[in-house]
Amino acid sequence: MLAAGNKEFSSLYEGNPLIQFVSEISATYRIDHLLISVCFPALQAVYFTFGFKRGEGREHKPIGTHEKQQILDQLYATAESEIKKIVAERSGLLAKDILINRFGVSKVEINGYTVLDIMGCAGSMVSFVVWAETITQQIVQWLSKLSLIKGAPRMEAAHIAHGFESFSARSGGNEAYLFVGAEKSQLMYLENGVLLRTAIIEQGGKQFTSTLMDSMQMHENTALELQERYFQGKVSDDLRVRIRKLMLPCASRIASSVQQGMMRFDMQTAERLWICGPYSLGLELQEMLEETFPDMDIAFLYPKNVKFTKLKKVIQSADPRFTPILLLAIWHYEHNKKSY
Repeated sequence: MLAAGNKEFSSLYEGNPLIQFVSEISATYRIDHLLISVCFPALQAVYFTFGFKRGEGREHKPIGTHEKQQILDQLYATAESEIKKIVAERSGLLAKDILINRFGVSKVEINGYTVLDIMGCAGSMVSFVVWAETITQQIVQWLSKLSLIKGAPRMEAAHIAHGFESFSARSGGNEAYLFVGAEKSQLMYLENGVLLRTAIIEQGGKQFTSTLMDSMQMHENTALELQERYFQGKVSDDLRVRIRKLMLPCASRIASSVQQGMMRFDMQTAERLWICGPYSLGLELQEMLEETFPDMDIAFLYPKNVKFTKLKKVIQSADPRFTPILLLAIWHYEHNKKSY
């Protein structure tokens, strides 16, 4: 399992850390699979709702084989263009550069009632909640180049949402996941392990670092080091109070954006909001989210929350940055057991 940022894929020149990493593990270990998760916007999870109104006078007749196929054909014909349009609008990518990596139907309803299969059902309106994972042409080309490295394992990309599906299916209920990235964050809403909605939050955790740099007149590496020590509780009391005052407005802005995203994309019915991701550290974020959502259970998603007996070694860490990658690895194992 490998999590790579967009800058690692920005140019696969000789000496690129990603090329060096794949070369080293291919020469040192016997690895059959390498699952790669790439940051937004290179890899995205999106959803849309497709509605189909049956012909006049057919609402009382059960859907047969031929009509079902007609409905599905129209769904698939609409899906690709609709998905690319959504991704292009929220990321600025060109439609020609977007590929659908995975695709599925999360929910099917007839006249507002959830059904497992439309076959044999009567009703006037059929609706589908469709999800898709998209990837850019550039990432696909780079994965092809990495696969040419001597002894390289089979590589594929997957969005972190799949890991949350696996975890949510075990815990049950309606849950939202806040993946805090650097410049942007991602919201995902799931019901009993089924991904139903996604949203991009125009706020990221890097603003914590930028605030320290500006307020304390320090370089980025120094600010990152100080931020890490602060999150681990390894600073003096006076410095902790000073940093906390700087962190609270940043956390408040993220919490406000999360609230807007959850309202806009109808995620308010979530019973719990899990916080994780590469920039998710800091109790200030949890505090601000608890103030914003007083009736919702807010918690960091730690690796120790993950219960999976098949793992030989589970990361017992108090660091929620690792959890999405661990969950994604579990999801991949569960869906590819025969090939492991």
